[in-house]
Formats: sequence, C-alpha cells, structure tokens
Amino acid sequence: MSERGPEDPQARIARLEGRIAALEDALDRRSRELRLLQAALSPADLVQLARLADGLAPLPRIAHQPEYWSETTVISPADLESTLEDLWLSLTPSPVAVAADPRVAPWPWPELADEPAEPGSAEASE
Repeated sequence: MSERGPEDPQARIARLEGRIAALEDALDRRSRELRLLQAALSPADLVQLARLADGLAPLPRIAHQPEYWSETTVISPADLESTLEDLWLSLTPSPVAVAADPRVAPWPWPELADEPAEPGSAEASE
C-alpha cells in the first residue's frame, strides 16, 4: 500500500496506460526530429551533434580533413597563404629529418659498394 492509501487497481492501470501513451508520443516526436536532422546534416555534423548530446566536447575541426572542406570558386588570401605554407613544409625536410639517416641509399646497389674496383677502371688506377 502506498502513502496515499489503497489505490484502485483500475485507476493504477489507467494512470500507467496514460504514462505509456505519453512516452510513446514523446518517442514518436523524437524519432521525427532525428530523421529530419539526419536528412539535413552532414555525417560530420551528426557526429558533432551526437557528442554534444552525450555531454562530450565537440571534435576540433581539422583544416585538411576532406569532410570539413567547403567547395567554392572564390579564393581567399588567408586560405591560400596557409595552404602554401603547409605545402612547402611538406616538401622541405624538418631539422629532425636532416639529422636522421638519409632516406635514399648513397649507392644504388649497396652489395656492390664494398667490392674492390675492377682492374683497368678509373678507381683502380688511382
């Protein structure tokens, strides 16, 4: 028995059925909202929305990820400058790479580099 006194089983069933109907209506409404969001948002935006709904921080937008590119025919000087800097940095070795071993072997056939020179060649006459 509850604190309110004895409850009629029919009244309890009616109250629970009302709560179930309200929950089903809320579920239908939320399902419609989610279908609209899926139709309107990009996959990357859906991931961000799901993270926010779960209480997580949004993922940072990384400039060179294709899903964050926006296509346009207009070139902005700010985009051009940073892109050119990134391209040049990708072509020039970093100071760490210079100090490391070379990526290309000094001789195309390492197994022949230690063999003695053939008689009559320029190396043998020196």
